[in-house]
Amino acid sequence: MWDVVSHAESSILDRDFLWERETVHSHWMPLGISLHDAYHSLLEAGIEYSVLLNEDRTVHAMVSFRRISAVLSARYGPALYSHSQVMKLEVPMKFINFAERHSPWEKSSVVVPKEHLLVIRQGNDFLTAEKKFRQRRPELYFDDLVIVDERQHYLGLLSAQKFTLIHSQFTKAQEQRLAQQNRLLQDTLEDLSRTQAELVTKAKMASLGELIAGIAHEMNTPLGVLLSAQEVIGIAQTRLAGENDAARRSDLQNLIEQNKSRAMAATGSVTKIINSLKVFGRNQAEVMHPANLSKLVDNALTLLANQFRSGIKVRVEHPETVNINCFSDQIGQVLLNILNNAYQAMDGQGEIEVLVDTEGRDAVVTLRDHGPGIPADLLDRIFDPGYTTKGVGVGTGLGLSISRKIIEENHGGKLTVRNHPDGGAVFQIRLPLIELTAKTQQSKEKITV
Repeated sequence: MWDVVSHAESSILDRDFLWERETVHSHWMPLGISLHDAYHSLLEAGIEYSVLLNEDRTVHAMVSFRRISAVLSARYGPALYSHSQVMKLEVPMKFINFAERHSPWEKSSVVVPKEHLLVIRQGNDFLTAEKKFRQRRPELYFDDLVIVDERQHYLGLLSAQKFTLIHSQFTKAQEQRLAQQNRLLQDTLEDLSRTQAELVTKAKMASLGELIAGIAHEMNTPLGVLLSAQEVIGIAQTRLAGENDAARRSDLQNLIEQNKSRAMAATGSVTKIINSLKVFGRNQAEVMHPANLSKLVDNALTLLANQFRSGIKVRVEHPETVNINCFSDQIGQVLLNILNNAYQAMDGQGEIEVLVDTEGRDAVVTLRDHGPGIPADLLDRIFDPGYTTKGVGVGTGLGLSISRKIIEENHGGKLTVRNHPDGGAVFQIRLPLIELTAKTQQSKEKITV
């Protein structure tokens, strides 16, 4: 993914930047060199500056060819002693141009002292060097960088112009790498979003799968009643057509009406179950809409009715209407997750209390089971993705994590858990109330679950 960054630019971003490869020259002179020898050495090398090294090859100062030329061109003073050591000579003031007279170091010195040089150690990364370069004293006219190794031995001189060019390449490489990282992060985010949506769907289907057997059994009874009533009505109507006795006809008509009522009741039961399933399985592309939270609770309990019938007692208290703005399939999924967890926590035997109420501007659903509760040291982890106390093959570890995301991120509510003083776990859902006259349609901007 980094192929758009050239090798040269990429090396600038590395911590082990090879400074000596970028140096203009590594010309140096011993500290005791004479003015005459220094002049000819610089003249032969064709350079403006050179470094004066101590006996241990560490940097002592920088010597200027222009300043040596100024000394040698003077008619009086030190110019007559050109074989004197560079460090002992001074430049006559009349040979120093005006700009240099304002430099902070000794105006008459032939050399630039080490204290006024930008010395970069070979091990320094480019960011450290760039920081030093930016923080140099603005009044210094000498901007070139002196490169030394770990032992402070001179390696070469890097011009300010070359350093500026490297800095430009460095900035370009940083921008390209940042752009690539942003693209990678965007791709990763999209992958995570797709994976999350897939996991949410799998968790939802897993929840629905656990209900299928119970729902099938729950629907078998009313369907059986419906078929039986239909058969009885058919036989009664056939007999009624050939019956002349008034009393017998009345009995047959009553039988038909009774079985019609049984069929209507059975049809109502099937319709109720189907409507509950439709709420739970609604298309994820829906928009938020007003919904009655009390009915959503009843729908969830309807789907779990057969599962609870064998050993779970459910106590429900709720107003007739509690209006919220929501994705009803998502709220149904949360309720099913929590209720099913309560059923499993009690091993299918016990009591579940469901209370729907309002507090200020919030609708509040409190679900309490009478099971063993949640160990105190696990309460903070219960909503972590992938965490489950149900054992391998029983739980996905996604139900409560997804439930919190649905309530808090998609609906601006709050999902909390605590242990009841008398035993069992208490989950509480808080959701904003709405007025039915409010404009409630809006786009589904959050990640769909």
